[in-house]
Amino acid sequence: MVENMSGFVCPDCGRRYDIFGSGGARQRAEALQVPFLGEVPIVMKYRELGDAGHVGASFDEPHLADPLTRICRRLVQNLADAAAVGTPQLQLPVLG
Repeated sequence: MVENMSGFVCPDCGRRYDIFGSGGARQRAEALQVPFLGEVPIVMKYRELGDAGHVGASFDEPHLADPLTRICRRLVQNLADAAAVGTPQLQLPVLG
């Protein structure tokens, strides 16, 4: 689970404001017993890049690179951990 819109980062001063509160997704993930992967702050550039179809460029943005990288690493680690303890399942290739 990921907490989206987790705090607004002011583009002028860099200060973070928790407009919608924070920590709700983490608490819900714990209640549902699913992994909490991280938080994505409200950053205008993220919306702009997404609307333009350039989400990957978000990793170049100062206020987004760290949280997105942490989410990706946690996701990959969780998948690796699950694969290490689980029975391998049939994999179907994706062609495209």
